[in-house]
Amino acid sequence: MSVAGFGTVATVKQGGAGTDLLARVDPTTGAATVIGDTGVADIWGVGFWGNRVFGFTDDGQFVLLDPATGAATLVDSGSVRWWGAAVTTSVPVIE
Repeated sequence: MSVAGFGTVATVKQGGAGTDLLARVDPTTGAATVIGDTGVADIWGVGFWGNRVFGFTDDGQFVLLDPATGAATLVDSGSVRWWGAAVTTSVPVIE
């Protein structure tokens, strides 16, 4: 997810298993720097709204992600399985 004035973040895994990590991504180089462990597995979408970062999981969880620590707080859960979500305000407009 990339937002002008905020930056680019994504969830990543190290070693392919366990909980996801929140990472800041350098849009110039693509290098990721881990912010911290979310404590939640399979966050397959990240969005930004109201100056907050949200994650969406394969298990139907909707979580708030702390951009300073990476920690996730459950907001809601349901039967919808998320397999992607993103937002950007940093992409040039093509007319």
